[in-house]
Amino acid sequence: MNVAFHGETSTSKPSFVLDSDGVNMVYGLPGTTAVEVVSLTDLSAQPLQLWTESQSREISAVCLGISSLGFSDPGPGRYSSAECEETLLCGSSDPRPGHDSSAECEETLLCCASVDAVVIWSLAAAQSAILAGDPLPEPIVLMSGQGQVDAITMGGGSRGGSRGYGRREDTDLDTLLVVCAGVDVHVFALPSLQNVLRLEAHAAPVLAACFCSPHAPYQLVTAGEDRTFKRVGDQAAASVAAAQASDKSSLGPKVDGAADGDDVQAEEEMQMGN
Repeated sequence: MNVAFHGETSTSKPSFVLDSDGVNMVYGLPGTTAVEVVSLTDLSAQPLQLWTESQSREISAVCLGISSLGFSDPGPGRYSSAECEETLLCGSSDPRPGHDSSAECEETLLCCASVDAVVIWSLAAAQSAILAGDPLPEPIVLMSGQGQVDAITMGGGSRGGSRGYGRREDTDLDTLLVVCAGVDVHVFALPSLQNVLRLEAHAAPVLAACFCSPHAPYQLVTAGEDRTFKRVGDQAAASVAAAQASDKSSLGPKVDGAADGDDVQAEEEMQMGN
């Protein structure tokens, strides 16, 4: 079957770091500490290039998602509610069908990981600065010195079953951001940025992670270099709910290595074939 291509962009070297939310595409620039964001609605537009001094090593993983980030006290990489309702990347209006921006201020976020740091960019804040001729706002530094990160993903919350588009899940729980650093899987709740859970179920580095959207948006599946898949069920959602209720910022329960036998478990394991 012949397929017609709608557009094309290229890099000087092969890029192995890529993500898209259907509106934007982001990829790591090989051999550099920068990423480029391309608008899929206008491939002729100049790509948005992002970099920060917080990351001195090549980007190893990227992820796009939809969430809010505490607009009552905006900090670096954030922007106001009024700006949120008016603009997304490249100044376009919010393309998500049925999205109600009056309910809460959500934006397109970009998470970038390298060996030395994990940061979160506000695409609208970065684009606004570029259009105004101002310096790029610094991203939020989520982690630093955490080591190699091979996978990051977002799920649950408003990201729902279609990476933030279409049907929203009937839940008041936060969006989850998952960072796979070495053998550890760190789960953060957005917008609070609380580290609500650390999963220690793998015996070797975790290479991939995804949520089971849309049917079970808070169930997480991970794959490791130890040739196993792990599934964490609704306990992840329970951890988020507990963190929201207690409003604490301490590290959540550890799995498998927890001294107190916490009730968050890796429910299932499947061995990969040879």
